[in-house]
Amino acid sequence: MISNIALVQTTRLGTSRPEIGLATGYLKSYLNEYRPGKYQIDLFESNSFLTEGVKRAGEYDVIGISTVSNQFNTAKQIAREIRAVAGRKPVVILGGVHISSLPHTLTDDFDWGAKGEGERTFMEFVDALDRGANEDELLAIPGIFRKKNGTVAYGPRRELIDDINTIPFPSRELFKKYRSVPSLITARGCPYRCDFCTNNLLWERKVRKPQPGRVAEEIQFLRRSLDDIKVVVFRDDIIFLNENYVRDVLERTKELYPDILSIPKVGYGHVNHLTPGMVKLLKEYGVTKVLCGFESASERILNILKYGSVKVANNQRAIDTCNEYGLEIGGNFIIGVPEETEEDVRATYEFLLKNLRAGKLVSASSSMLTPFPGERYWDIFTRQGVDLETFDWSRLDEPGFTTFYEDNAGDVTVKQWWAHRESMGHTYLGGIPKERFVDILQEYEPEKIELQVAYLKKDRKY
Repeated sequence: MISNIALVQTTRLGTSRPEIGLATGYLKSYLNEYRPGKYQIDLFESNSFLTEGVKRAGEYDVIGISTVSNQFNTAKQIAREIRAVAGRKPVVILGGVHISSLPHTLTDDFDWGAKGEGERTFMEFVDALDRGANEDELLAIPGIFRKKNGTVAYGPRRELIDDINTIPFPSRELFKKYRSVPSLITARGCPYRCDFCTNNLLWERKVRKPQPGRVAEEIQFLRRSLDDIKVVVFRDDIIFLNENYVRDVLERTKELYPDILSIPKVGYGHVNHLTPGMVKLLKEYGVTKVLCGFESASERILNILKYGSVKVANNQRAIDTCNEYGLEIGGNFIIGVPEETEEDVRATYEFLLKNLRAGKLVSASSSMLTPFPGERYWDIFTRQGVDLETFDWSRLDEPGFTTFYEDNAGDVTVKQWWAHRESMGHTYLGGIPKERFVDILQEYEPEKIELQVAYLKKDRKY
């Protein structure tokens, strides 16, 4: 019989204010909605579980852990700590994007794995355990798998939940505990295909949107769950996606909770969708800033990374449109791509600096390409002789120069950052020799940082 469940989201160890996601909160709320009062469910993140929860590991019947690839080491550490304290008593199951993309990396520290979208899979798994199901019956559950004698045995494929209005809002008790920035995911899925993105592993390219009124209802739910909301962050791949939908959301919000419109909102945009009409609607809804994946100012590299779906002109047009209508815009550029040349890198930096100098971009991060399981660059990386049995997954936990600069209160150089990267074993797949690549970055990064320092300080107020 199953009574007590712990759900653990992996986070960076040693931080007092970890970044909290929504995955385990969704699992808890889904169980509470469809199995009301049946299970006692506790939520943890890595630090709180290792200091508090692991001592009580033997009290739990099931412990579910959700992780991304760069924190897989932490997931394994948590599972080993559970075994040290409680042996095999709690059933330990691992879910999340990492194990969904690389099921064969499941180790003996875990009893089971869950692949793909997790709400129904986890509920059916817990229910089956509760009624005493055997191994064959558990493996009949869509999305469930296990590794035995080095071989992975799979259940059927888990289909996506068609109607996401049936998914209750996630529990946000960890957000309150750690004073995390209030965030939500309204839609699941992205219609685009990008070489460096793994989001489609869980949610595929089909976009599932909620009824427009549910967006307002969830923000109202946020206000009831958390204190003193200064901003709301939309974690959707693309906020609202099209003008017709945001118009419907806006109208329903005016009918249900019109005061929500005054709460500042931030979301991830796509340059192809930031038309004048879309930008005006976002502004009316209270969106104050959008962040876009510009990725490159080299047409050739953009074609490689985004399969020709975006042009450099689209990036500039989106920036200009947002500025014309008073919507702040920032975004990310990717460097360190295997196919890039020195000219490609310089084109990207000249583009972002031009827009920063003109005050058109409020922020522009330049991130190193990091290979993740499930995308093309992971295959390139692993062909270099990577042994996944012994691989240190923290090598994928890549701090960009901006993050390194902030963490060290600004008293660092690009070369010091690069030395730190190499000491941590972080990956570099770029086509430019490392020494030359670092020299190019040293030419551009100091000015880029200087142009953003004031805004970075302002943005941290949330």
